[in-house]
Formats: sequence, C-alpha cells, structure tokens
Amino acid sequence: MRELRYAARLWEDAESDVCVDFPDIGGAGMATHGSDWDDARDMAQDLIDGYLTVCLRDNEDPLAPQESLPEGEGW
Repeated sequence: MRELRYAARLWEDAESDVCVDFPDIGGAGMATHGSDWDDARDMAQDLIDGYLTVCLRDNEDPLAPQESLPEGEGW
C-alpha cells in the first residue's frame, strides 16, 4: 500500500472556527473547518478520505504531495 502525506495549514478565523487548508489536493487546493481543533482534524480527515475515495472510484491517481511546504505566512 502506498502512503501519501499532505501538508495542512490550520488556523483560527475571526469567528473562532478552526480552518484547515490542503494546497496539494484537488488541483487548486481544498479546505474545510471545524468548531474546534478536534472537530477541524476530524473534518480534515473526512475531506482527505473523500478525495481519495473519488480518485479510486474514477480510476485516477491522487496528486502527489509536494516535497516542500509552500512559502508564506502560516507554513
């Protein structure tokens, strides 16, 4: 089995939600959020699981993770 690891950026927004951004997946990146850190982690796992499930269903290779993190604030 092949293991993939994707970089994730987590931050709290102005409404006290915790946001999670995955710039490597879905072409332009994908994001989700939760009401707290644990909820955001669970939502992020659901997002990744759903993305990989669709890739398998459509017989597509998932995007390979970048070897280095993007530059900029929050990374």
